[in-house]
Amino acid sequence: RDVIVYISGTNQNYDRQNDQGIEFEPSYQSEKLQLSAFYAWVTGEVTTRVAGVETQFNNLIRIPEHSFGARVGYKLTPRMNVSGNLKFFGERNDTYFEPGDFTPTNTTLDGFSLLDFYVDYSFYNNRLTCYIDARNVLNQSYQEIAGYTTPGFNAYIGFRLKL
Repeated sequence: RDVIVYISGTNQNYDRQNDQGIEFEPSYQSEKLQLSAFYAWVTGEVTTRVAGVETQFNNLIRIPEHSFGARVGYKLTPRMNVSGNLKFFGERNDTYFEPGDFTPTNTTLDGFSLLDFYVDYSFYNNRLTCYIDARNVLNQSYQEIAGYTTPGFNAYIGFRLKL
């Protein structure tokens, strides 16, 4: 209700906004194994009058209708943990602004999947932990925002110290 949006350099009133969705996040944990997953479905549409005719269209920007993923973690030894994480995000609507005149242009961003791995090892009664965190292991090319790049494969190596 009372939806106001900024389009082409001016505020416009829309008549009605209707968004809905569902999220599901099951998980399981034992002494050595951790499993978790997620699924989200989101949709939304605005209703307004265009040239005297009531019109409905999806206006959720950068939010995929479907997204899901799973994570598996395992304690290999009392000091060593490993995990893998797979996430999928469906295609999304986006708007970008043309260089020069800043005209808004609608586009559809492709869906993408990301696979990440993580391993850590603890020393000195778990006071020092060394880790490797590898992200986008399959080096997927994707966009979260139209016109902006995202990291390809990247990895972090580090440590945590508990004082």
